[in-house]
Amino acid sequence: MAPRLDEAADVLDAYVQDVLTVPASLAGLPALNWPIGVSVVGQWGSDDMVLDVGGAIEGVYNENSRSSAWYSCEGLNL
Repeated sequence: MAPRLDEAADVLDAYVQDVLTVPASLAGLPALNWPIGVSVVGQWGSDDMVLDVGGAIEGVYNENSRSSAWYSCEGLNL
């Protein structure tokens, strides 16, 4: 989770938080990351598809966030 603005973050912690996002950024790939441990990375030029998948995942998570089985991917109409 990202540190709050009023919290001091050490350099190693900041590096660990960003280590999985750097490859997509360096390659110029569209990517979304959620603090629930989900990342979506698409091929170059597929920004709209990544956003569609992200919206679907977010919709399923919001609908099922009260249950423990939200990750079942039911309802992902892609």
